[in-house]
Amino acid sequence: MIIFNDSPSLLTAKRYVGYFEKNHKLPEINFPKSVLLTFQPYLFSWIKDQQQAKSYRIFGMDLLILPASNVGVVGGFGIGAPVTAIVVEELAALGVENFIIVGIAGSLQKAVRIADVVLCERAIRDEGTSYHYLPDSPGESCYANANAELCAEVIQRLTSASLTLHRGAGWTTDAPYRESIERVQQLQQQAILTVDMEASALFAVANYLELRSTAVFVISDSLANLSWSPHFFSKEVSKKLQVVCKNLLT
Repeated sequence: MIIFNDSPSLLTAKRYVGYFEKNHKLPEINFPKSVLLTFQPYLFSWIKDQQQAKSYRIFGMDLLILPASNVGVVGGFGIGAPVTAIVVEELAALGVENFIIVGIAGSLQKAVRIADVVLCERAIRDEGTSYHYLPDSPGESCYANANAELCAEVIQRLTSASLTLHRGAGWTTDAPYRESIERVQQLQQQAILTVDMEASALFAVANYLELRSTAVFVISDSLANLSWSPHFFSKEVSKKLQVVCKNLLT
């Protein structure tokens, strides 16, 4: 069990970034205040093709800078809570303040269907990374919260584009191959909408660093009927991801 400890860290992202800057290992970039975190390579490639963006490779991630909108897009760094925390820490040390996951998630509820869009307002912390940033909390489930103000801004943008949104809580887990029937049934009773691998870690790191974060998911597969129904390669899913990104990047 991880016991949260708020004492100073020997290694910080600011010191790490400073070391690279001192040794002239970083490109000259005016970093944006906001970034989208993407986990699907095809979505990152589509954004790169559609936008007049400058592309960089830094700290093991691909970064697109969109000068017209002062927004960046990050991808190519892998999946999961630990790497998401590292990316957020390093980008925050470079001046980024707002982080929005745009990715895919599984549905736990029959009413949340394939290619539906879900705004994750809080996430159950069923991963290990967040417990290094926020203490545990009593109760049946321990949550990390998205930033309410940023959630409202995302809602306004997407609903203005006539996108229908589900809003609610998700489940973040490090172990996608241990999503048991018993656990899914328990979470269904708690009205948990989705399952993913990064949201609660993002929210925890952002809260600790006093940044703003949220997550927008397009449903790519479902566990709602207590069996796995995958639709990762659906054109409807990829198109919906594109629509979400288009409206968050303008």
